[in-house]
Amino acid sequence: MMAIVNVMRRLRRVRCLPLLALFVAGGCAGEVRADLSERALGRHELRGGLSGPVVVTLEAPAEAVLLQVRGRPDRRYGVRSWAGPGGVRVSATYLRGVPDADRRLLGPSGGPRTSPNPVTDGFGLAAALVPNAGSAPLGAGRHVVVLGATDAVGRPVDDEVEVRAFVRERPLSEGTLGLTIYLTGAGGLAGPAAAEGPFLTEAVAEFRRVFAQARLRLEPLRFVDVAARFQRIERIEGPGDLPALFAEAEPAPGLHVFLVERLGSSAVAAGASGGLPGPAFAPGSPTSGVAVALGLLRDPLRLGRAMAHESAHWLGLFHTSEGGLLADPLSDTPLGPGEADNLMFPALDGGTELTPEQGAVLRRHPEVRPP
Repeated sequence: MMAIVNVMRRLRRVRCLPLLALFVAGGCAGEVRADLSERALGRHELRGGLSGPVVVTLEAPAEAVLLQVRGRPDRRYGVRSWAGPGGVRVSATYLRGVPDADRRLLGPSGGPRTSPNPVTDGFGLAAALVPNAGSAPLGAGRHVVVLGATDAVGRPVDDEVEVRAFVRERPLSEGTLGLTIYLTGAGGLAGPAAAEGPFLTEAVAEFRRVFAQARLRLEPLRFVDVAARFQRIERIEGPGDLPALFAEAEPAPGLHVFLVERLGSSAVAAGASGGLPGPAFAPGSPTSGVAVALGLLRDPLRLGRAMAHESAHWLGLFHTSEGGLLADPLSDTPLGPGEADNLMFPALDGGTELTPEQGAVLRRHPEVRPP
């Protein structure tokens, strides 16, 4: 059965929750929940596209850290290297043993993506989840991180950024995530009738079924109507249409999923995630949501699967492989035969299965809270 549904109009915006107000204010640090703490790591200058050392000190082993880098909305940020107890997590250059095919696929700057803990850049507010592979926690001690910044076309820039870290102290065996779905009127879906109708009811049920494999519950469920001008998102890379869409997010915790008609101007995409992973506790930021295109997803089961796929990216999962070459960092995701059955197979009609290691990564994101 569907949980309680709250349908809200833009004329009655939800008040900011106390937890979210804490992060927006930016002046607090310490425990966020019993399973999560926040570290304000200050402002850092970057010269020639690179920062000096950013230190994350862990007094005890931790399940995971989500590092967030906030800067200008028209620039890309990310982790270039990460080293600490246990060795190198992220490398600025290719490590020995990376296949030539992967190097050709990513080019000369692909070291962080092929690292033991792969990371990607993001516009405006970038996040990196460490670890996003295996089950070993981060060791206690001093972790040294170097950050990077480029302009929209990849040229290194001088900049200044704000850095925060969210530390998950212990693993969660199960978790809960809020889910807010935004209706632009695409597919004729708008208002209470659509929110409570059979199409979205079936799509959400499929989304919930898929995430239940990872022992994640999607609740509470909320629907929000946004302006019809967001039905067509022409630009899905960089500043522009997609960040403007995500700026419509309500100040609520959890996942923010936007249903549009079309994504992209020439090559049309079924879905797009603002980040891999997305940032925690930052609704309305340029990377704070995911979007799926109803123009390609007229079947509710396909829509449910697409929402789950893009949301899994936002929580930290990579595709099982890219172009049949670059594999994700997990040991139990299938490659070759059986790969198409997995939720993270990069095709519109892929499967819905999630492995135990994929579930562990999903539960590490700070937006996942204890049940």
